Amino acid sequence: MSDQATDSKMRPYSRRFLSLLSIPLMVLLTLGIAYLYLAREPASGETRSDATEGVLVHSEVAIGATEQSAEITSEQILGTWALNAPEANRVIENRADGTASIDVTFGFWASLLYGDEVHLELEWTLKDDLLTHTIVSGTPEKNKQKIIKDFGEKGYFKILGISENQMHLIDFDDPPEEYFWNRVSERTEVSTQK
Repeated sequence: MSDQATDSKMRPYSRRFLSLLSIPLMVLLTLGIAYLYLAREPASGETRSDATEGVLVHSEVAIGATEQSAEITSEQILGTWALNAPEANRVIENRADGTASIDVTFGFWASLLYGDEVHLELEWTLKDDLLTHTIVSGTPEKNKQKIIKDFGEKGYFKILGISENQMHLIDFDDPPEEYFWNRVSERTEVSTQK
């Protein structure tokens, strides 16, 4: 009889605990669904390449195009560059033969969708100030496929400015997003280890 009395006393507390636990779970579920909805693929008639022309003009007006280099050359973008952001840390190596490798380590929220990290092999082209990266292969395969599904095989970036140590890019998403990639050199790696 005492077991039954103890059990009936515990039930209100466990119900209250489950009720309190369900609120954060519902919030997380709602945020996850909203993120998936916002990160969905473009409509069947809309492609990223179709949208780049209009966004390019918008980007130039918004930024003022004041940092534009006189002429950007392939040699300027060669080498290893790093971009650290809350959603992901990225290190890319652009090679002279038109290939590139990128290693991406995702932040907590992005890792829920794309895994902890991904390595991609790319091909790149530069025409005027438009840098295009095309995914050729990657590992883990499921992470690569999810990225392609959500963002496409190609990434288009307008180079707004480039110096010896920094590359300033803007993408063609809506709204456009700016990136400041920093060149990785032996000097930089040594100084960060001290």
